Amino acid sequence: MHETHHRTPFKSNGINEFIHWITAWAHGAEPVFDRWGHAQHHTHTYFPETDPESIGPRPVKLSNFFLPFIGIGIIKPFPIIKHALGIIDDYSKELVPETDWKKMIWSSRLWILMYVLIIAASLYYHSILPLVYTLFARFYGAFIPTILNQTQHVGLEQNVYDHRLITRNVKLNPVLSFLYWNMEHHIEHHMFPGVPFYALSKLNVLVKDQLPAPYKNIWTVYKEIIPTIFRQQKESNFHITPVLPEVDKDGDKKSGHKNRNLSDNKNRLDAVIEGSTTWIPVFKVDYLSFDERIECPAHQGRFDIHPFKGIHFSGVSFLLQNKYVKSLS
Repeated sequence: MHETHHRTPFKSNGINEFIHWITAWAHGAEPVFDRWGHAQHHTHTYFPETDPESIGPRPVKLSNFFLPFIGIGIIKPFPIIKHALGIIDDYSKELVPETDWKKMIWSSRLWILMYVLIIAASLYYHSILPLVYTLFARFYGAFIPTILNQTQHVGLEQNVYDHRLITRNVKLNPVLSFLYWNMEHHIEHHMFPGVPFYALSKLNVLVKDQLPAPYKNIWTVYKEIIPTIFRQQKESNFHITPVLPEVDKDGDKKSGHKNRNLSDNKNRLDAVIEGSTTWIPVFKVDYLSFDERIECPAHQGRFDIHPFKGIHFSGVSFLLQNKYVKSLS
């Protein structure tokens, strides 16, 4: 579901949207509302007040951390039910642009209908198997995705815009890397969310000398996370601070490489994303404007908005086609 949130797996937007709905439903999420929530996560990563995917401000509630391992708290049906009834509350209005409300309402109704049909099938055939293979799988199958997902941000700094301080990379074996769709390169994913999952390894080669060293494996991550969240119960301001590459007073790496926006590999980075038809949602944020360029502190880069000349950030969002998103030095 995550990759289809970003519309990166397939060149065909139609195929992306079809797979997006199926995988979101299997995940227990309504795809329209959840996609905009994920866009908000990328815009305000680990700002607990505005990041819907944050597990909460420090001190983290232990239940918020541990219960998802058995699937509890992952499926949130009440907003979906409200949307299916045509009720759009203030939070949903702020999160989802009005142009997508109708789509969200009908998607929510279809989501509920599918689960009603599965429950009806279980009752009709006097068998629990339809539920075992669908709804229940979200609980007994939650451990592996959760153990991967919780490595991304938990225990790190909050309310800062440097993705290197609020996101971590971890080395995985080929099997887990395949299942995780290369999301072990998570800092790179947050820096450039329009880069397709299959190009993250290439992007890592370009910028790895400007990032904190990746954790050696999942075990090393949890050896740090678990003591941290327990310590935060008494010291709420305690957090993990990654070691960043050393820079001189001008912001340059001592090796001579820039370390400001991770955007100095412009031509090579463009080659990584060239030809992609991805559409990435961008939320309203504070930004600086330079003619047809914007500098976004939330995404730590400068972006070319051509040919959308004159477009202004509104209270909702607009879409930039990925082939026009260029990282500028």
